[in-house]
Amino acid sequence: DLVRDALRVGEAEARGYYDLFERHAAQIRPPLFTVPGNHENFGIERDRSKVSADHPLYGRAMYHHYRGPDYYSFNAGGIHFVALNTVDIDDTRYYGHVDSLQLAWLDRDLAAVPAATPVVTFNHIPFFTAVETINGLQEAPPAPSVIVVNGKGSFRHSVSNAREVIARIAPHPYPLALAGHMHTRESLRYAGVATRFDHAAAIVAPSGGPALSFPSGITLYSIQNATVSEGRFLPLGIDPAPAKR
Repeated sequence: DLVRDALRVGEAEARGYYDLFERHAAQIRPPLFTVPGNHENFGIERDRSKVSADHPLYGRAMYHHYRGPDYYSFNAGGIHFVALNTVDIDDTRYYGHVDSLQLAWLDRDLAAVPAATPVVTFNHIPFFTAVETINGLQEAPPAPSVIVVNGKGSFRHSVSNAREVIARIAPHPYPLALAGHMHTRESLRYAGVATRFDHAAAIVAPSGGPALSFPSGITLYSIQNATVSEGRFLPLGIDPAPAKR
């Protein structure tokens, strides 16, 4: 998430959060690439936001207005980076899903990428996560663990069609899939699968509770010879050592 909340508030408050992000983002010197989280979708919880669905900035449109495309790709360091919007909208609810327009775009995008070029994806709601089992099943609003869309149930806080997405990338080396959303630094590894599924911690405050407390912070990766490092976790308040060049 880039902003505190645009889901449940009116236009003035939502714009205020976006404007605040833009002011701080402008101070970052390296290129900054973002993807939307669930809180970037303006006004969709209409019972609380009092925003009409025909508002010109409704839903994804406010992110587009401030940040541009919500899915795209670029090349850097010998790697093809793919940004995805994994936050789909079903009327007044968000859920983890990559829509058909993005899947069609991903087919076209990867068709132009040499087969030997590694691919790294980054998105908000993760393809897979174990954090839901740690937190336990949540049935109460505003964001229960399970959602039913078009008569089909799925986990809300992971990407329901993750296999479809990964199948499109699989012909390429796929070393790393980055995500967030769960407020917990999480690294998933599966035997026989080359992809590392790394999820970012929150940078607002530690999460969890007395039994399991998860620190706040960021992860710093380096790339050399088209290879991505394992990543170094930097707890909030700890400055990284000067990078060697």
